[in-house]
Amino acid sequence: MKTKVFAVKYILPVIAVLVCVGLLYWRFVYRSAETEPVRGIDVTKRYRSELIGRPAPELRKIKGWKNSGPMTLAELRGKYVLLDFWGYWCGPCLRDIPHLMAIYDAFSDRGLMVIGIHDDSLESIDELDERLATAREKIWMGRDFNFPVALDGGGRTRITGTDETAPGATTASYGVKMFPTTLLIGADGKVIGRFHAPSLDDKISKLEKLLGVEAKKPEWRVQFDKVYRLDEGEVLRYIAEPYIPERDDFFFYQFSRWGWFSVPTKNMPHIPESTVLTWDEKKNQAEGGMDWGDKDLSELLRDLGFYEREFEGDPILLEQRVPGDWVKREGAAREELLGAFEKILNEKLNLRIRFVPDEVERDAFICSGMFDFHPLGGEYGNNQIHLFVEKPDAPDNIQGGGGSGDLDNFLDYVGRLGKKRIINADKAVAEDLTWRQHSSTRSGRLKKESALFEMLLKNVGKQTSLRFKKERRKEKIWLVKSLE
Repeated sequence: MKTKVFAVKYILPVIAVLVCVGLLYWRFVYRSAETEPVRGIDVTKRYRSELIGRPAPELRKIKGWKNSGPMTLAELRGKYVLLDFWGYWCGPCLRDIPHLMAIYDAFSDRGLMVIGIHDDSLESIDELDERLATAREKIWMGRDFNFPVALDGGGRTRITGTDETAPGATTASYGVKMFPTTLLIGADGKVIGRFHAPSLDDKISKLEKLLGVEAKKPEWRVQFDKVYRLDEGEVLRYIAEPYIPERDDFFFYQFSRWGWFSVPTKNMPHIPESTVLTWDEKKNQAEGGMDWGDKDLSELLRDLGFYEREFEGDPILLEQRVPGDWVKREGAAREELLGAFEKILNEKLNLRIRFVPDEVERDAFICSGMFDFHPLGGEYGNNQIHLFVEKPDAPDNIQGGGGSGDLDNFLDYVGRLGKKRIINADKAVAEDLTWRQHSSTRSGRLKKESALFEMLLKNVGKQTSLRFKKERRKEKIWLVKSLE
């Protein structure tokens, strides 16, 4: 009996400690040495960096070609070349393809070649076409490659100077382990480096500067720009249904990379029923359109840049559907924009609505103090402000939106949650902020219960050192009235 007690009391705890030490050693020493052979450095990334400025490795052991006969980089000397390494099994790869289609259309006759390098996971081009049937239908909306695609061969191939392998001889020659990876080769045949930009427009602008040429505008864009535009002195334009066919192309090339067209849901259709675009003065074209769904008058006013708290009126008026698309001029005076909106509603949509200026006294929140960040820390990290009321969501299950910007952008975002005005009284400044919205701030509950909004501000104050004081302030609004 004493032996049993001794074992339970002394020996088992020692064994438990030894097991824990062994697990920690495996996790942080042995396993690290196995997966990070060069002191944690990504050896394939280092290999790719060593290629920069050197002659690009020739394409080799290619099994087959789509949209082209066999070609070599030597034959393409004098042109810039984009090599996109991808696989049919890679979702982000498939969503990147439309951008490559657009880039090929824009520059194929202006000194740039695009070549897709598919990994060595298939045996033939016919098998590739078969595997891509769903992507063509659901992601590319019936489109197919317009640029050459090479099917890599050679099986698992060692990447020079490393113990790593890649799926294909050409893929290994460029040290590619992550998909998609897009590399740019100069007209002199030397590797320039990875090619990336956030949006299609950014990618095209980048290539225009590099090649010193203007991108060819596709015919769909030419026709789109004839309709979705603003003339001199125009601050707002209305585009009625039915829409032109080129509208589908606009949304496809803008947003297919975000997966808009792969999994249609109730709240994210293939193509938005209506949208608000912004006129880009420099590019002389309309951009944006990330919102979706039917819009009522209240939602449309918000998309035009007005605050929900700035309007009061009969809910029947504010909730009526307003069909169609809009193009607005960025920076237009609010009164001028609202006047143009009212005119269109009456003359083109026959809604018989008038916006009457008024002034009311309401609760406002005065923000004082200087910004000093105190993150939640732990599993929530140290780089985001978390917006919650009673308690935050679990770190791995935060169920809300978010945003980024400066302090004024942040205060504006918080104020919208409660339909309240927040005044930055001390003109506090903070740049490059990011924030996450938790489930307790959703569903409009903060607009209905002021106490909950004040709880939110208290939690914001703990993280930012800002102070919020409620005061009655006069505020200009518009009354939404019917002319009937």
